[in-house]
Amino acid sequence: SLLVAVVVVPFLAKVIMAKNPKIPRKTFFMKGIDALERGYNSALKWSLKNRRYVIFLPVMLLALILVLVLNLGFSFIPAVDTGEYYVNFTFPQGYSIPALGRVVIAPHAADVATIYGLTGVLQASRADAFEYTAQLRLHDELGAELFSVKIKDSDPWPAGIAGSGHSLVLARPSLGQTNPAAWTCSALPGGSPGAAEPARSTSRATLLINELIPHSANSGGAVELINAGASTVSLAGCTISSAKTSASYTFPAGATLAPHALLAVDEATLGFAVTGAKDEILLRAPAAESSAVIDAVRLPAVPLGGAYGRSPTAPRA
Repeated sequence: SLLVAVVVVPFLAKVIMAKNPKIPRKTFFMKGIDALERGYNSALKWSLKNRRYVIFLPVMLLALILVLVLNLGFSFIPAVDTGEYYVNFTFPQGYSIPALGRVVIAPHAADVATIYGLTGVLQASRADAFEYTAQLRLHDELGAELFSVKIKDSDPWPAGIAGSGHSLVLARPSLGQTNPAAWTCSALPGGSPGAAEPARSTSRATLLINELIPHSANSGGAVELINAGASTVSLAGCTISSAKTSASYTFPAGATLAPHALLAVDEATLGFAVTGAKDEILLRAPAAESSAVIDAVRLPAVPLGGAYGRSPTAPRA
């Protein structure tokens, strides 16, 4: 700074304040500056002659801005909806669970207790905390995390849970509670809160959904079943349904599927379209067997005209 003040500033002053300064040739940039200056002078002269307009226009613009602000609203910190929420449930002081015991927590504790004949159901605060997509954490009294699992309604988590009435049960605890393969669809709709999971029916255990063909402009969709067992399986009263549309097809009386046989049911028979990605196709037992889910497949994004199935085909039992 001292060097600039002692050397540069005096030199510039001598050049600028010379008696006969050399006028440099105007560049394109300087010509543009001159044009702006002339325009500004013209606008300034017009403004001085038309003072009413000059005052009226800013006032109208200010009034318009105030109206927009009042209608749009404002906030110093904008609200951000991430689709997440937090629900905290604290067990009562001194609460304990006996060895091999169970505790049921429900948003409508009285209703659950009445329907399932339970006592001691704990009241939770929010129903949406028990939707199929959620993260559950269990902490001890000091806040240390004992258990954490994030449940989703997408692969690799089991299909056939959301909207089917079934619950999600820990069927293979040895795989670890955070492993989606450790969980499965309950044996019966409604689950078994407060009790052990009942034995599953084996009469249709070999009946599986083998392939799905989504609906397209070129062809109709279809659902293919396979009997992977060595015995004929009855299909009478069983249903194929779509979780997305809630539409269903019921097999007529006397319908069966021979051992190791395949059966394709097209849209014309089903009465509904296999709509494609984000849909779940459910195969259920007859109503006399509580309409339990026998098998369920979640459809991914399938190329136009393609199919989604087991590869290789379900093994023979």
